[in-house]
Amino acid sequence: MKLGAQPAGNVTVALSISGGDADLTVAPASLTFNASNYATAQNVTVSAATDADLINGSATIAHAA
Repeated sequence: MKLGAQPAGNVTVALSISGGDADLTVAPASLTFNASNYATAQNVTVSAATDADLINGSATIAHAA
């Protein structure tokens, strides 16, 4: 994820998972962009833990600045 324009100050983007399987996680929980790194992509990792059921899990991944 990266920003399309240089921000005037720090921009924190919060990441969250909702409405789905508790075995799904996102890391880090937030990203911070500033004037020197706004155009550099920052990685977000979405992981799914192995669980005992045979049901395919799903969830909504959201971001808010």
